[in-house]
Amino acid sequence: MESTSPITAIMFKDNVKQVLWHPSLPTNLVITTVQKDPTIYICHAVDQAPAIADVPIRPATKGTGRFKGTFIQTDMGRNCLFMLTSPEAFEVGFIEPNDGTARFNSVGYEEIF
Repeated sequence: MESTSPITAIMFKDNVKQVLWHPSLPTNLVITTVQKDPTIYICHAVDQAPAIADVPIRPATKGTGRFKGTFIQTDMGRNCLFMLTSPEAFEVGFIEPNDGTARFNSVGYEEIF
């Protein structure tokens, strides 16, 4: 039996809220932490630190810390939508990691009242 050893250790200032594996890219991991504003960390390369992306969710949810992320599988190949929800709104888009940075490209937003 071959033993495994950690390649990377990640420490966060805030508590980890969610750990989400990408449904079709097993090397992509999204982590959300308990912060007031929606920020996600994307681990997509073993030799790079996690990329950080702010999710531009509208003011109704900003500052509340009450949000949850989930991947939505589509029939667009390996691209999956990422949805961030809160009791007040949801934001849907694509996460695009690129050379140590990340961008959340929104494709839809709706306030829930």
